[in-house]
Amino acid sequence: MGNLDIHIHFPHMKEYSVELAAYIIDHHDSDGVKADISRAAAQYLVEHNIGKPEEEIREGIKVIMVDLPSPTSNMSFKKYARLNKLIRPFKLPKKFRRLFSLTWKGRLYLMTYAGRRAARGLMNCIIKKHKEKLCWRGEWKLSDMRIEDGLFVIDTEALYVADVEGMAWDYKKYIELLNPFYVTVEQSSSSGSKKKQSSSSGSKKKQSSSSSSKEKQSSNSPPYWEILQTDTMAMPDPFKDPKAFDRFQKYMSAHFAFMPPVSIFQFLCLLFSICDGLRPNSDQQYGPLNVKPKGVENWTPKAIGVFLFNDVLFYSKNGVIVNAYSNMYWYMLKFVRHFPSHILSLTKNTEGQDVQDMILIHLMLACRLDRNLASLIRHIVNQTNMDGLFLRAWQALLASE
Repeated sequence: MGNLDIHIHFPHMKEYSVELAAYIIDHHDSDGVKADISRAAAQYLVEHNIGKPEEEIREGIKVIMVDLPSPTSNMSFKKYARLNKLIRPFKLPKKFRRLFSLTWKGRLYLMTYAGRRAARGLMNCIIKKHKEKLCWRGEWKLSDMRIEDGLFVIDTEALYVADVEGMAWDYKKYIELLNPFYVTVEQSSSSGSKKKQSSSSGSKKKQSSSSSSKEKQSSNSPPYWEILQTDTMAMPDPFKDPKAFDRFQKYMSAHFAFMPPVSIFQFLCLLFSICDGLRPNSDQQYGPLNVKPKGVENWTPKAIGVFLFNDVLFYSKNGVIVNAYSNMYWYMLKFVRHFPSHILSLTKNTEGQDVQDMILIHLMLACRLDRNLASLIRHIVNQTNMDGLFLRAWQALLASE
């Protein structure tokens, strides 16, 4: 008996066993997988009296996978997280560190493109299933989260009719499974030294009781990630108010937690231009935004007396304050619109500019006004459904990666 080429047609394997097909995709480049197949084939031939010892047969077998999907478009989420950095540190310039929350302490983590793609893709998978009036009630595992044909999916059947409780369990499971990949835990000892424990591997180290008494843990998450968790708990009842539920899903599909900082900044500026264009000449505000937010702190106290923010809030020319602001949504959007130009003016130096990255300007806003900005966007989505003049701006945000 000479060499034996074994051709395995992957689509047939997938029809036979989805679990086995998923395993093959994740381990196709492993010698162990091909060795297992060779061993099984050799054992089969020995049992059918091929007349040669198993080891000799195995040495002559060559396993060839046919129509195997691209490994980059088909793999487990866990493998994807191992191959790609989902978050990355963003070093805050010393000059501006006082602006940022105590949680960040000069160290901030942003989602990478790979991280945004995964988190948003899995969220959209959940949203799509809920639109189909189905849910999992949180009954899936980390191993069920995969990429199939380039799309992130939860690869187990949703067996339940969607209701508020069941969908809430889905969001809770989403956060529970993704938090270890997106939240970085730092430990501070009593001496003031820090040890970073990155969660991008998805594993957590247990701390002994003796060390925990001397060390304090603090967690850093990317901008808007904590707000995403809060927003998942504020889901309208799709049966009592289907319109509000549809708009909630629209808002979640482009949540700022998933979007690039510069794209968010451009979107906010464009929103102001649209709202200002829809504002009647006789009005000082755009009507739908001339309301005070509910369920969120006022935004102006977060700016008064704060480095740079105070200068923008009370920006003046020839001793006259240029813009008067209040806690209405309209004035917060107006403040955000004017913020970058004023900041770039205030941070000029003899050699040019202290701000070296435009991302920094939006991060300044995010660290102080993240909850207010998220509330603003949800309000605008609820008021406009992002139709009419808002449509192209919304589509541009959705298309940003």
